[in-house]
Amino acid sequence: MASIVCKEKALLDGLLHRIDPSDPYVKRILCYPEDRCEVLIKRINEIQKHGVIGFLNHGETLIEKNMRIIGKGYSSIVVLACLEQIRKPVALKIRRLDSRRKSLEYEGIMLDYLSSTSYTPVLYFWSTDFIGMEYIRGISLEKFIEQTVTTNNIKRLFKTLTKVLSASYFFDLLGIDHAELNRPYGHIIVTQNNLPVYLDWESARIRKIPHNLTMVASYLFIRSKYSEYIRRLLGINRKNVIDQLRKYKYSPTPVYLWLIKLFQRVYREL
Repeated sequence: MASIVCKEKALLDGLLHRIDPSDPYVKRILCYPEDRCEVLIKRINEIQKHGVIGFLNHGETLIEKNMRIIGKGYSSIVVLACLEQIRKPVALKIRRLDSRRKSLEYEGIMLDYLSSTSYTPVLYFWSTDFIGMEYIRGISLEKFIEQTVTTNNIKRLFKTLTKVLSASYFFDLLGIDHAELNRPYGHIIVTQNNLPVYLDWESARIRKIPHNLTMVASYLFIRSKYSEYIRRLLGINRKNVIDQLRKYKYSPTPVYLWLIKLFQRVYREL
């Protein structure tokens, strides 16, 4: 579907909904959680200025009969959209009308700041009510770990987890704390190229001592379903991890290097 979603066949398949205020899908998406709203035309005018020409009725989240999206949270929903100048679908984050957040601009600023890292989606535009960004195809970090462990693809697992730890450490160096990585689940997506991409920066904060790496490491080595298995492969125990993570606040680089060298040593032996 990826090659046709923004072309005419998508329209014939019923996937593509052109930006039309009378289209039930368009109204539902832009007025969510209502099915109509006073700001509909205003929102349509805004997304059209950014080049949005249609929405794609696609995704794993069902918000109403025959109406699908790719994600739903307390403050926003995410839909697939087509931009005039881009031949592939993009992710459009839309602020819910019942959101406690007054704007998505803060998250847009964060994504813009992190855009050069390659660990966040490409950002196309942002405003009070919308963020247009790259649609990341992949699976959650949790599902990735489960897949690689059950298929015994340990080299792929270790290669990617090294990237996850490096990305988390890099964000710490930049002084940005994601704030939700204690439960990474859908916040870290692993692409087909085994690259971790971090989503949902709306709660991020600039901190003197960020703790992205400690949150992710705590999940990987202590709290995930496969933590004991990963520790056993690395030849460490729970106490080793806790002792090292407690040092991170005062000596981040040595702790990061300790983790990376663990993975590199075992990877070479596989």
